[in-house]
Amino acid sequence: HIPPLSAAAEAPAWRLALAQAVLTLKQPDGATLDGVARALSHDDPQVRQVALQAVAYVRWLELRAALASVRDADAEPVLRQHAAMILNAWDNA
Repeated sequence: HIPPLSAAAEAPAWRLALAQAVLTLKQPDGATLDGVARALSHDDPQVRQVALQAVAYVRWLELRAALASVRDADAEPVLRQHAAMILNAWDNA
C-alpha cells in the first residue's frame, strides 16, 4: 500500500509516496506539488533527500522556488549541492 503524499509522515512513507508521484504523473496536480514542496522542507534530512531524488526525475518547474530554497538555505551541504545540480540541469535542458 502506497500512502498519498498528504498522509506521509516518516521517511519510508515519504519515499513510497514520492516515488509513486513522480513515476505515475506526467503533469502534477496542486496537491502533489504541495506535497513535494513540503517534503523538500521537511524536518528530517532523509525526507528532503528522498524528495530531491524524486524531483531529479521530473522537470516540474512549479517546484523551482522550493528547490532554490533548499539550494540556498538547507542545513545539509550535500542537499544544497544536490538541489543546485538539479536546478542547473533544468536550466540547461
